[in-house]
Amino acid sequence: MAGVISRGIRGPIIREGDDIVDIVVNSVYASEQADGYTLQDRDVIAVTESVVARAQGNYVTVDQVAQDIRNKFPAKKLGLVFPILSRNRFSMCLKGIARAMDEVVILFSYPNDEVGNPLMVRSAYLKNRYSGVYDFQEADFVKTFGSPVHPFTGVNYLDFYREVIESEGAKPPSSSPTTAATSPPSVTRCSAAISTPGTKPGTCSRPWARPSSPWLT
Repeated sequence: MAGVISRGIRGPIIREGDDIVDIVVNSVYASEQADGYTLQDRDVIAVTESVVARAQGNYVTVDQVAQDIRNKFPAKKLGLVFPILSRNRFSMCLKGIARAMDEVVILFSYPNDEVGNPLMVRSAYLKNRYSGVYDFQEADFVKTFGSPVHPFTGVNYLDFYREVIESEGAKPPSSSPTTAATSPPSVTRCSAAISTPGTKPGTCSRPWARPSSPWLT
């Protein structure tokens, strides 16, 4: 028994109208021949949704995202809770959201997002995690942990997402603080945040963030 083995299958660039089933079958067969293995009963072949979307021509533009957000949130103020940290995936969604809104607040989780992408260098979190504070405004967060840069790319996602929001014309939050609630429509008037699950979010009038659990134990 070898246990569970995961393989990445190399395939061609997928374009609109391509036969995704035929491409998957041929790519898996070619991988079997090249690597000397055979598929068995109960083996699983997974195909990413983005590949299926390409083959189907299932695209939306940033303007289409923005219009959909305007239709759903006419108040022009929107809160986002625990988004993933991504320069090429969520950041494009964020452009559409910010294009539609006057104010956007983001409540970040730390030390990483829900799928494991790190917001900050792990050693900085481990060194200072017992500070007794779990909800931070941005300045206090940086004072406690240092600048939150991604350990591999060096990206500061608080700065990066703020730049995306402001580049689309969304304004910074007003100076009047509003309690950060646990559902996105209720979180307004901040532009960023970091916190620990199970604790009550604080209030904010400037960017702040909130920690997640994988490094807590």
